[in-house]
Amino acid sequence: MGQFFKMMFASMLGFLILIILFVFLIGGLISASMQKEVVEVKANSILHLKLKQGLEDRVENDPFSNLDFKGIAKEQPGLFEIIQLLEKAESDNNIKGVFIDMSSVSSGFANLQELRNAVVDFKKSKKFVIAYGESYSTGAYYLASAADKIYLNPTGEVDLKGLHAELMFFKGTLEKLEIEPEVIRHGKFKSAVEPFILDKMSDENRAQLASLIDDLWHNVLDNVSHSRKIGYESLKMIADSLSAQTAQQAKDLRLIDQIAYYDEVEAELRKKSGIEEKDKISFVSVNEYYDSHPKESTFGKDKVAVIYASGTIVGGK
Repeated sequence: MGQFFKMMFASMLGFLILIILFVFLIGGLISASMQKEVVEVKANSILHLKLKQGLEDRVENDPFSNLDFKGIAKEQPGLFEIIQLLEKAESDNNIKGVFIDMSSVSSGFANLQELRNAVVDFKKSKKFVIAYGESYSTGAYYLASAADKIYLNPTGEVDLKGLHAELMFFKGTLEKLEIEPEVIRHGKFKSAVEPFILDKMSDENRAQLASLIDDLWHNVLDNVSHSRKIGYESLKMIADSLSAQTAQQAKDLRLIDQIAYYDEVEAELRKKSGIEEKDKISFVSVNEYYDSHPKESTFGKDKVAVIYASGTIVGGK
């Protein structure tokens, strides 16, 4: 029995030591993360816009939400912050231009529109904007179309093919489970509950979704047409016929300016930023540029508060 208690207390002591070590380790990592290294933006730098994550409206003002542990990707600034960064870059003498480097971007067209507008405004500073992608999704190309020049990898394509919507219906599943939903709604265009009571879109829902998508698509084509100097109907025909499935087709249709590999684009960026061919390009990511600017205090008089409400509106507290 004595041996049993010795083993038990030894195990408890070992477990307690592990907990203490773990707490100190986490505390050290958090402390190191809080003490951020000041990022210096060097002369002839290029703001590197590479949206690896979904484009959120705004990052959380939470010191624990953005811990930069080694080996763990840091959350990028939100749309609000990136637009502010582009505005700051306009008058920043150390920033020579913007490099949009992406093939796809996970974001809705509302956020893409806001970001694209900010890129268009940035160009008023007479600084360059260059875009490159190994291929372009519709959303990525829409953003890239605001650039002065668009480069595409020789093996890539411009996947300009229009917009669509998908709906999931649960009526069949509920019937198999012998569940009958009780729904109260008023009006033919109240479609939120249709997935639970129908097995396909109602005519009214189809009409309103088609109207929404048509408006969005018209806006995309209209803006791309203006930026790329391509006729609206020509763009529509390109998308309808999927005519830009190769890099050469995209260039022939004037969707892009040049077919190039990444190192060729880097050579062009060196010329644009005024550095020698052998010099390393000073790229500044949106994270680094965000950290290089001291955060302004949100307290004081005569302030307007903006509340960002993200997510689904539900009942309850």
